[in-house]
Amino acid sequence: QIKDNYSKVLEIKEKKIPVYDIVKITEKCVELIDAIPTKDRIFINITPSRKTQAIGLLYADYKRAKLIHKIIYISEEKNEIITLPVLEFSITDSQQQILENLKPEQSINDLANKIKQSKAMLYRNIKELKEKGLIEEENGLKLTDAGKIAKM
Repeated sequence: QIKDNYSKVLEIKEKKIPVYDIVKITEKCVELIDAIPTKDRIFINITPSRKTQAIGLLYADYKRAKLIHKIIYISEEKNEIITLPVLEFSITDSQQQILENLKPEQSINDLANKIKQSKAMLYRNIKELKEKGLIEEENGLKLTDAGKIAKM
């Protein structure tokens, strides 16, 4: 329906995405956003998505917030456009390094050496990442689904 109505004035791209795997949905949507030239304005409409797909798309938008012009949802009752806030994952560069380099059963020493952070800074960052729900400590440190998304 969107293609029929708008393909003469907009470039419409389609990509098959999973229905329930929020991390994979986010990953595929980030790939789509990254493929759009930076000179283009990106408008995101989450209306036609299943709930899990809409959540994954929102997470992708939040991960690429600087590229998104507007996120909208069109209400079913009044066909009214509701503008949603473009939020951002708030993690520091050193926390991003931890997410990108964290491996199962890796020692704190190995991680600190790999990313060149002092142990004190590393422990503080790990504590904050745990508080944000991006990593968990269960038989060693590991990324949560939210951590996998924030890593993208």
